[in-house]
This record gives sequence, structure tokens and C-alpha cells, in this order.
Amino acid sequence: MLISFGKEEVKLPKLAVTKSTTKSTTTARAPRAKAVVDDSREVAARMAELFSEFNWKTVTTEEEVLEYLSTRQEVGLDTETTGLDAFKDKLVGFSIGTEDDCIYIPLKHKVGKNFEGDINKIAAILKEKDIYGFNAKFDMKMLKNQANMPIQVKWCGYLAARLMNSLEPSNELKELYIKYVDKDAKFYSFRELFKRTFDEYDPAIVGAYAAVDAMKHIKLGKWQEANIGRTERKLLTQLELPLAHQLVDIELTGVELNTEWCNELAASLEADLRKAEADIAKDYEGLNPGSPKQVAEWLYDRLKLPQIQGRGTGEGVLKLLDHPLPAKILEYRKAQKLLSTYARKMPEEAYEGVVHCVFNQYGADTGRFSSSSPNLQNIPRDNRFRKMFRAREGHTLVSCDYTQQEVYIMAAMADDESMKDAYSKGMDFYAYMASIVFGAPYEDCKKGGARGELRNQMKSIVLALNYDKGIKSLSQDIHKSVEETRAIYNKFFEKCPKVKEFRQTQLDFAKKNGYVETILGRKRYFNALHKPDFECSNKDVLDTLVKLKNDWTIDKLIADAKKEGIEVIDWRKQKVLETRQVVNSVIQGSAADMTKLAMIAAGKDERLKELGCKIILQIHDEMIAEFPDETAEEGGRLLSQLMVDVGSELIGIKMVCEPSLMKVWEKD
Repeated sequence: MLISFGKEEVKLPKLAVTKSTTKSTTTARAPRAKAVVDDSREVAARMAELFSEFNWKTVTTEEEVLEYLSTRQEVGLDTETTGLDAFKDKLVGFSIGTEDDCIYIPLKHKVGKNFEGDINKIAAILKEKDIYGFNAKFDMKMLKNQANMPIQVKWCGYLAARLMNSLEPSNELKELYIKYVDKDAKFYSFRELFKRTFDEYDPAIVGAYAAVDAMKHIKLGKWQEANIGRTERKLLTQLELPLAHQLVDIELTGVELNTEWCNELAASLEADLRKAEADIAKDYEGLNPGSPKQVAEWLYDRLKLPQIQGRGTGEGVLKLLDHPLPAKILEYRKAQKLLSTYARKMPEEAYEGVVHCVFNQYGADTGRFSSSSPNLQNIPRDNRFRKMFRAREGHTLVSCDYTQQEVYIMAAMADDESMKDAYSKGMDFYAYMASIVFGAPYEDCKKGGARGELRNQMKSIVLALNYDKGIKSLSQDIHKSVEETRAIYNKFFEKCPKVKEFRQTQLDFAKKNGYVETILGRKRYFNALHKPDFECSNKDVLDTLVKLKNDWTIDKLIADAKKEGIEVIDWRKQKVLETRQVVNSVIQGSAADMTKLAMIAAGKDERLKELGCKIILQIHDEMIAEFPDETAEEGGRLLSQLMVDVGSELIGIKMVCEPSLMKVWEKD
């Protein structure tokens, strides 16, 4: 048949039509249960169905646990809790298992029999065992905080999975276990098995659920040990696991909250919110700015503003609309977000006046940290918000952050002489590069100089290189035309040719291998870069697609082929996205490597321990520690020098890191 695509006509072969036999899976949503019933009988039946094949036992005496551990050196370990907060939730029990058998030790069940004996004896023996965990930092933290069991693991299945394949579709224990250990294993989740918290059940009934997880931890860990690459093993055992052990103490220490200031800030933001509401009510009576439906009606029906993204009311859309109302709504939303996300939320997150966030050491595919519960890496730079956090009585906060960490790394990995020259001379890098690219005197390009704006432009350009920002977007950042921006961009590459070469080398490597590597060899995998633009089992369709140039024509052919049962995988958009991630993955991932190495070094340093150093926050290129007042000055010098030494040794360029001492968390 002949399918017409505007100007292009494509001869498509006769295709057999495959009719879909798939039935609709749409069902009515079940109503939420009004009350939790005693489901013990149903749970017992489900436990028997799922776990009868496993050799498990619930044990409640010290003698039984000691006997079990006496003949087993390698064990899996898992905890059962009422939630994820190490302070506000409860440790209900823990499990120990081998590849052949497993036990559950109940500690705080509300029904049934709990462990009777000296838990310290168990803890002492476990410290001598080779322990396999999964998301082990959580278990170590719960055990240490609530049972005084300071154990360390030999292996963490979660961290190993992230290192082995950053594209792993699931990082959940049970799914990884089925995929790699036992493809016939049954999948189940806590929510589908239990209607109540775990402590509401008799451990004699539900112990299997807990115990078998410990067995799965060691089985998965053993499989990973046998299949992990040499570099990944080294990263796990020498970087990520030592860091996980250190993070247990960092998270348990936390940072003190300045509750009085939180209240003052909340009052100020509430005043801003009321003012924003009054400004809107004055000119737009009856409008509820918190209702997207009402906002859309005012913007598009009453004011007749041009519709963007349909009848969009998101932040990006409102910024594009040239009218006073969208600006007022944005002010309202800003005040509302700052109030609910920070000033009001932080006191709720605190436990006895201290905020204990969770640091996710593999928070991004690059290996970079993230934080949650709450996210302290996303506190606004505005000092009004950072001031919410302060040093404990008699202590001082010391902030040490790498100066231009990612740019130093780019200079080192690209081995670019111009960039390295600026750093070797101890010059302001952005001012130096601005002077040679724009042909202006160096002194004029420095902060506060006659041509200081050139430094800002150069900073935007260099940082844009890390994130592969488009010329059009960059031109808006530096307030230049696209043509002017492209000329500056090209001029930079003329002065720093190795940077351009480095970028191309990384892209070529990624296209060939499907991944890039950080300076320590951490791999970030890509789905599409090493693949063709299209994949299709029908050769005629595929041959036609690769000849077409018009996007509309291509999309039409793909849609028509799908109607006739022929699937086409179009990788083009994904390849564009991944191309922009290549250089950033290398640079940001290497920065994460550097910061993690520095954290481990700081945790091992005996003099820092003597000075009372406690790391309490990690904000990407910054470490914040707490010292007793009398040792803070020396501690700050030592910590910053340690970070310089670690970074300089890693990349071969002398890093810069200056300590700042403060009573409350602030930035200059």
C-alpha cells in the first residue's frame, strides 16, 4: 500500500494486521477501609503459603540465638520496624540468616513472646561476624540507636546493585532476588500482606516474613560477590561501605534546630503570604490563588490571556504570561512554599530539637549524595533559612567547601593548560578566563572590577559546559544574542582546546560502550547512546525510517506501523537527553568521589577525633562539622587542609578549601 506523508511518499510493504486481544484492565477503585480489623488468621495462612519451603524459626531466648551464631560466620541481617524514622519509630525485632536457614528475634511485639536475655551478648558476637545486608545503613542505624548494637556490615546488596548497574530498573530486595537468585520465587510486599504495623502481630506467626529477608540478603550478596567487577568491588568495599558506616553516626548526631528563629521566620512568611493574598483580593476579588482551577478561569476566561500548554498554571507558564496577575500568584506561591517547606516543617521534623536527615549516598546515578526526611541539601541560600540550624551549646559550626570543585576537575581531566595555568597561579579562575577570552585586563575582570560582568558571563559559560546547556538557553543567562553567545563559546574553546577534545572523547566513549566513568572508575550507564536511532524487527519499515528526514513523516510512519502490529523503538529523544548528561556524569560523579574520599579521611583522622570533630551535614562540595568552641579554629584548619590534600592527590591540581566558623549556619 502507499501511505502519503505530505511531500514524501513512502512505499510500505503489505503488513499483516495483528488484532489486539487485550481486555481492558480498568476497574473501579476499591473504597478505603474505615477500620483496621484483626487479620491474624489471614496473615497466618499467607505466611504458610509463602514461607513453608524455608527453614526458619522465631527464637526468644538468649541460648537459642547464641547456639545459632556459634556455628555460623557469614550471616544475613535485617530489621523490622514500625517506620523509617530511627527516632520516632520503633525497632520491633531483627533477623539473622544463612543460605540454608534463618531466625527471627522479636524485641517489641505487642502480642506474643519477645526475646528474653542479654542483647549485648548478641551484639558482641555479631560484631565478629561477616554480615550481609541490604540498605544496611538503615538497619545499622536502627540497631545502634534503639538496641545499642553498633555493628558493621561486610556487604550491602543495595549499594552493590547501584554500582553494578546504574540502570537497574528496581533497587528493591525482593525484585533483585527474583531476577538474579531465584526466578521462581514469589513476589510479595508488606502492604499486601499486613494491614497493621508489624508489632501488632504475634512473632510466632509473622517471624517467617522477617527471617526469610535475612536469608535473601546473604543469598543476593553472595551472587553479587561472584559477579561484581573488580573496580565496582573496590568502590564498594573501600569507599561506599566505609562511608555508610560513617553516615550512621552522622545521621544519628543531626543538627540542632533554632526553634525560636523558626517561629520568627514563620511569622514573617505568614505576613508575606497575607500580603500576597490581599494584593490579589484587591484587584481580583473572589480568586483563590491556591486553586489551579480558579487561576485558570481568571487567566484564560476572564482576562483572555493567550493559552500556554493548554490552560497551564504551572510556574513556567506563569512566568511567560505578561500580566500583573501571574506575577502576584507566583509571589503568593513562593511565600506559601517557603512557609510550608521550611519554617513550619522543620520543627515538625525535629526530634527533641535536633533534625536528623537521611543522606542517600547514591542519591543520583552519578554517585552524588542526596538527602531526605528532610532534604537539608535544598535549603535556600537565603541566610534567613540557613539560620534555622545552629551549633549546640558550647560548640561551633565549621563549614569547609571546595572552591570551584567541578571546574578544577574539568581542568584536570581535560588536562587543559590554560585552565591549569589559572589555578597554578592562584588566580580568580573566572576572571582569568574572562580576561583571555574577552581580551580585557585581568584586574578589571575580577569581582568588583570595572568589567566584573565579564567574570559573571564566563562563570555561566564554564558551568554551562558541565551541564551541556544549549546556546539559546545560555544566551538568556548572560543577556547576549545567540550569535554573540556562540562566538564567546567558540572563543573559549580556542583558548581551551583540550576541553573541547575532552568533551568529544567522553561522548565517543559513551556511544561506543554505553557508559562513562568517573575518576575512580564509577560507571554511569546509558540506555540509548550506543544504540541506533530506531529499532524494529520489520526490515522494510526500518530501512524506510533511516532514510526519512522529516520528523512529522517519521512519527506518522511509526504510528501507522503500530496500528498494524509493528512496534518501533525510537531512541532519538533519549539519545539527545543522554548526550547532554555525558560530561556532567563524569565531572559531577568525580566530584562525588572526591567528597566521599574526604569524608572517609576526616572520619579516620585521629587528631580530628581528639578535637571532638563531628560531621553533621554534607552539601555536595561542602562538609559542615561541629567542634567544641575551644578546638574549632584548629579543627577548621585541619579539616580544610585534609580536604585539600585528598582532592589534590586525586586530580593532580592543588585544590582550594577555606574553613568558615559560625554559631549558626550562614553563607557569605
